[in-house]
Amino acid sequence: VLQMMGRAGRPQFDTKGVACVFVEEGKKNFYKKFLYDPFPVESCLGLRMANNLNAEIAIGTVASVEDCIGYLDWTFYARRARMNPSFYGAKSGDDQDIADFLLQTVLTCLKELNEDRCVTLADDGIYVAPTHLGIATAKFYLNHKTPRRMEKGSNDTRKLIKQMGDRFASAIRNKQADAKSNSFSFLPQIEEMAVAFIFHALSSTSEFSELPVRHNEEHQNADLSKSLPWGPMTPLVGSKDTVIKNDNYDEDIMAEPYTKCYLLIQAFIVKADLPISDYINDTRGVLDQLPRLLAAMESIATNEMTTEGSFDLFCMFSVARQTINGRIMPGDDPLHQFPSMNRDTVKTMKKRGTTLRHILTMEDKELSSIRLSRRVLSEMKAIPLFTAENITINFKTDKTSERSEGTIKFDLILAPIRKNNRKLSDFSYVAAIGTLQHHFLLSQKSIMMSARGQKGGSRAIELTFDWNLANSCGGENSGHIILRLLSTNIKGMDVEYSVPLR
Repeated sequence: VLQMMGRAGRPQFDTKGVACVFVEEGKKNFYKKFLYDPFPVESCLGLRMANNLNAEIAIGTVASVEDCIGYLDWTFYARRARMNPSFYGAKSGDDQDIADFLLQTVLTCLKELNEDRCVTLADDGIYVAPTHLGIATAKFYLNHKTPRRMEKGSNDTRKLIKQMGDRFASAIRNKQADAKSNSFSFLPQIEEMAVAFIFHALSSTSEFSELPVRHNEEHQNADLSKSLPWGPMTPLVGSKDTVIKNDNYDEDIMAEPYTKCYLLIQAFIVKADLPISDYINDTRGVLDQLPRLLAAMESIATNEMTTEGSFDLFCMFSVARQTINGRIMPGDDPLHQFPSMNRDTVKTMKKRGTTLRHILTMEDKELSSIRLSRRVLSEMKAIPLFTAENITINFKTDKTSERSEGTIKFDLILAPIRKNNRKLSDFSYVAAIGTLQHHFLLSQKSIMMSARGQKGGSRAIELTFDWNLANSCGGENSGHIILRLLSTNIKGMDVEYSVPLR
């Protein structure tokens, strides 16, 4: 009605317009109020009640059903429920009816949060406590249904890494034997499959439920899927031990926002052409949320540190970040992340066994012999080499609890860069330690270092871990633990050290 009234009069000719609204006599007063009086502002808290209560439970503001009701009673939601009870579903604005309504609302939300394992309810149903999933929901501003989906995705990825590690055990041993300068990377097949599983799990979260799928875009999604490496499903390992696309899916999933999100992530990584300009804005929206969701999924995964394979799973999140930041397919040669690098040159270097870390250690005369363009050399010289030096390890035992705690200390050395890069001056790293056997995650730490100017840098790093677990899974020769330093910005720079426990 308001739109029709707004069209009254001729633009540029009339200074006013006349609109006549003809209604039944019984609706006359309603329309007069509708047109001349503003509608009251109503609370939107009911749509986000579960997430709001979870946040308060996670930070300890409320710890019981009574606390929840007391907290809710002071909100605008409760005030409007008294003034307009029918709008919110209350019987009336009477104090008893409102009290019953708030109680039922709280119990419904707590039941929902309990089902999603964000909170735990005491046996008496009165007291409530947060879980690690609920804390992650509040910390990373997630929908309360998201962490459970992330946990499942993490478990699926960890099992996949374990299964593929058993399948390619001989190839992994050969790769470790041929490793140079402590460089570390997963097998290309394992890396690609695991990263695909991570992105598929992230795409399936509730955060992308409102990603627009416009009219006929399901057909454009289907066409786009054909040009992408994984398509709408997680990939498979073929008979020749290569990663192949899974074409066994229902075509109806092309109309789902989660599928579109997964396709947009792939299109961004491989720099695929998008069908229409709307997809560019949609991609920006997806990429804006991806770092936060990836950090949330990593945080949830670290809660399962004593699960076999948790160490490799944690390291795989850094590979996923490298994939997005470098726009390079997981499993590809790291030299492909430089846009000006010729593919034939990459093949030649691969045959020679020349890696990115090897190139960064070359002198200028040696660099001239491999015939790289000035632009490529300029990009490479802006990347600092990093290593761990002065590694020491010790432990102490608490006489009261008889629990032994190990401590590993080392200096993270950032080599001087040979050329400044205005776009990339801060570098993010992850230090992680795990057991030699079963690959349990012992400890981890995120590190940010600056490379402004051409000076290097160093930082003393200290990590504590469960000494007994490290010893029980340390292997032969008095036992070892594995120290990995992972870059989240640049692919092909990760290093690994085997550190003796004694």
